[in-house]
This record gives sequence, C-alpha cells and structure tokens, in this order.
Amino acid sequence: MKIGEFSKTTGLSIYTIHYYEKIGLIKKNSKDKSGHREYSQYDIEWVQFIACLKATGMTLAQILHFIALREKGDSTIHERLSIMMEQRKRLVEKVSVLNDHLGHINYKIKKFNKLLK
Repeated sequence: MKIGEFSKTTGLSIYTIHYYEKIGLIKKNSKDKSGHREYSQYDIEWVQFIACLKATGMTLAQILHFIALREKGDSTIHERLSIMMEQRKRLVEKVSVLNDHLGHINYKIKKFNKLLK
C-alpha cells in the first residue's frame, strides 16, 4: 500500500511516518517503479506495536533501544524480556493508581446521587 493508505490505516500522519523512518522506528521500505514506498501488513502491525509501547509510557529513545536489540537477534532475548517486564511493572503500578482514583470518583458520584434523591 502507498503512504496515504498506510497513514489512514495506522492513524499516523505522513509527516510522522517520514519522521519514524528517519529515526529508525520504521524501516524504509522498497519503492515501486514510480519511486513510491510500499507498506505491508507487517508494517501496520509494527506501527501498532510501537503505538502500544508509546501508550504504556515508553519514550521513543527506549523504543529505539528495544528495536536495536531486536535487530541483533535472539542473543538479546533476555534483555528484551527484561525491558518488557519492567514496562509491565510500571504499567501495573499506573493501573493501580488509576483504579484508586476511579474509586474516589465513584465514591463522590454515589454521594452526589444520594444528595439528589
């Protein structure tokens, strides 16, 4: 698929796609006869993974480090697992805090609803 369709499918702007290619988050793909880059289902899934990592709070620098390890192959599996486990730990802590906040909000909603009755 061409960059416009890839942009629509992934939700990334064309500018962001070019930026991600420039810094190495997305590999520059082969070009068709007219010089336009072609993107595949794999590229869509890769961008979804990057979006997932970003949504969990990983920085682009951390994601680039993870990608560099991935490119080195299976010898880096332990380090990549460690990175994912640490990110999971941070995310679990964040979810716990959010659940606590949700509990406070739910308490206030119940209290206000009682006052309205």
